[in-house]
Order: sequence, then C-alpha cells, then structure tokens
Amino acid sequence: MPPRAAATRPNSFLRAWVDLFLQEWDLQRYPRLFDASAGRFTADISPNYSKMSNQEIRDASAVAANARIAIFLRDPVERAWSHARMAAEKWKLNDPIQRMDRMIQFVHSRGCNSRADYPRLISDWSIHFGKENVVISFYEDLEADPLKFIDRILSFVGAPEFPRDRLEVLATRTNVGTAIAMPDDVRRALETRHNPMIAKLRDLIGTEAAPAWLHRG
Repeated sequence: MPPRAAATRPNSFLRAWVDLFLQEWDLQRYPRLFDASAGRFTADISPNYSKMSNQEIRDASAVAANARIAIFLRDPVERAWSHARMAAEKWKLNDPIQRMDRMIQFVHSRGCNSRADYPRLISDWSIHFGKENVVISFYEDLEADPLKFIDRILSFVGAPEFPRDRLEVLATRTNVGTAIAMPDDVRRALETRHNPMIAKLRDLIGTEAAPAWLHRG
C-alpha cells in the first residue's frame, strides 16, 4: 500500500491508540486503525510483513480484502548489509573489530535472511489478495527517481499524483545508518546464498526494467 498522500506525524491520541491496539491485539480490529484517515489514502508499511506466513497473509486478506499491496524489493545482499548496519546502531559497540564480527554473524542469521524469500513473498500475497492487487517495485528505482517511483504506486491505488509543491519531502532520507563498507568475502558469501532465490525470482516476474542484481547468478 502507498505512503500517505498527505502524510502527517501521528498526534498523541493516535499514538496512544496504536499502543493500546498493540497491547490488546485483535486482527478483527485492524481496519479501525484507518478510521481517523478522514477519507485520505493511507498506508501501513513495515518490512516485518515480509516475514508473514501464508496463513497470516490469508488471515490478513479476510479483514483487508480490498487492500492494494505494494512489495518493494532490494538487492538481497545490500538489504542484508543495510539491516546489519541499522542493527549495529543499537549494539553500541565501540570496538570496530567486534562490531564488524557481530555484523557478519548477523547477516548470516536466520532472522536477517527470513526477509529475503522474495518469490514466496510475492506468491503468497498474490494468491490471497489477487495478482491484480499486487505491484512489485524496486528500491533502486526509488533511489534513481523518487517522484516517478511514488507516482507509480499512487496510480496503482487510484490516488492523485504526489503533490508537486512538496517535492522536497522526496529528497529527505530517514533511518540512515552509519556507512560501513561490506567486506568482499561477506559479499561473495551472501551472493552465493541468495543467487538461487534470485533465479527463481527472475522466472516469476521476468527481467523487464529490472535492476542489475536481478540478472545475477
């Protein structure tokens, strides 16, 4: 689903409501999260949805049957390293050698790699929400042309194009981790791990207008 067309920071009331919602989780209450949207196009965005099981996606379709699903794919090697860099921000390890060792362990962990089964992700969401209601986009396209990227998503859901008087928002980067170069041996190991998945992904979605990493392996 797309970013809000008129995004605003949640006020204290909404934050409190979401906190309560999470404390008293009930999937049937999920649609109420959008009651305060006042008719605007709204989105629920999280990388954690990439870890949902087939049954969890089936359950989600029962309460949000009319949702449009936008799946953003990134080079799984770069995604894993980015995930490790963000995780490292919380470890507070001052020793760069210890930090690097832990990052390498992290990118090979089950938790990190559970988000990288792109073919299963696409198939499961397409089965339960309908292939016509799922759009695939690439992180690399977002970097290359943010406006074209976001307008494609907005068009997919039937929303107006992104406001041209707010283009500066698209140039703002958030959650930027510390720049730490990926060791060559780690890159090779991750490519070996993910190349079979990439081959399956090519068979599933083709390679038209695809980024370079989709041709790897």
